[in-house]
Amino acid sequence: MNLSQLTLQEFTLNELLSIYEIYGTQFFPADELKPSAAIKRLYEQGTYRGFGLYHTAPDRYLAGYALFVCSPALSGALLDYYAVLPQYRNDGIGGLGLSLLQKQFTDTSGIYIESENPAYAHTDAEREIQNRRIGFYERNGAKKTGAKSRLFGVSYEILYLGCQNAFHSIPAEQHVQNVDAIYRAMFSEKHYREDVVLLPAT
Repeated sequence: MNLSQLTLQEFTLNELLSIYEIYGTQFFPADELKPSAAIKRLYEQGTYRGFGLYHTAPDRYLAGYALFVCSPALSGALLDYYAVLPQYRNDGIGGLGLSLLQKQFTDTSGIYIESENPAYAHTDAEREIQNRRIGFYERNGAKKTGAKSRLFGVSYEILYLGCQNAFHSIPAEQHVQNVDAIYRAMFSEKHYREDVVLLPAT
C-alpha cells in the first residue's frame, strides 16, 4: 500500500454510527463498547468526532478509523476508539494515522489515550497483547502520564500524545484534571460517580 495516498476525512453522524456499529464488536471487547445512543448524544452535544483513514487512489476505501471525545471547552481530546482494518495492519498505517490525527488536533493540548492496563490482564496472552498495544503508542510518540483509570470495571493506563513536545510543559496533576474534565463530559453524573475511578500518578 502506498502510504502517501492515505488521508483523513471527518465522519458525519450517520457515517460515524455506521462504522461504530459495523466494526465495534469486531475490534473491541464488549465491556469497552458504549451504546450507540450514548455516542449519538455526545455527538449532538458537540463533544464527539470521528475520522476515517482512507486510501484515496486509485480506488477509495476505508483503512481505519478513530473516534474521539473532544470539544473546544476541553483541554485535550480523548482517543475513544482507534482501529486499522485487519487486512491493512502491519503496514505502517496505524502510526501514520496517529501522525495525521496529531495534525488534526493542534487546537487542543494534545490527545489522551486509554490503553488497557496489563497489570490486570487475566491471561499471559492478554497481557502480551496489552503490552504490545502500549508499546505501539509509545513508539509513535505517546508517553505515559502515570495516571490510571478504571471505567465500568476495566482498568486503563493513560498516555498522552502531545503536539510540539507539549507533554513536557504539562504537570502530571494537570493531565489528571484534563482527563477528569473529559470523563465528566462523557458520562452522566450517576455513571461518573459510580463507575469512574481516576488515579493520579504515584
